[in-house]
Amino acid sequence: MRFWNALVPIALLPIVTANFHLVLIWLEAYDSSTVPSNLMPSWVLVPSNRDRCDPATKPDSEFFKWRTNFSSEPTAPLCGSSGVTVSKYGAGWNDSRGQTGECFPINNGKGYFIVCGQKDTGIWLVLDMYWCKSDWCKGRGDQ
Repeated sequence: MRFWNALVPIALLPIVTANFHLVLIWLEAYDSSTVPSNLMPSWVLVPSNRDRCDPATKPDSEFFKWRTNFSSEPTAPLCGSSGVTVSKYGAGWNDSRGQTGECFPINNGKGYFIVCGQKDTGIWLVLDMYWCKSDWCKGRGDQ
């Protein structure tokens, strides 16, 4: 009986994976000549339970502040890390402590497209391209 009592707490522990997403954002401007160059297509890393419009496109969002130019490898201090870098081709990720992980294409590589609504200068668009398996960003919604 003691043996089974020892196993019960282990069996009840939740297995948590704290995935994050690599999304591509851009502003579909009403007048393209008025769009600042820092609002051109950018990569944004967001926790999996926050891979929607506001975390990716809202200027005061911690994730938007760390957006990366489309031609660069996306890097951000995601969820307390000092820096996570993701291959923009979804091959995987690594962090500043030497940890690595896998990333997987969403919707067979087509991504998931989100129209975020009108702003003063245009409409923000989000293309959720990859999800990455990791221990970063543990929180509600990640299982």
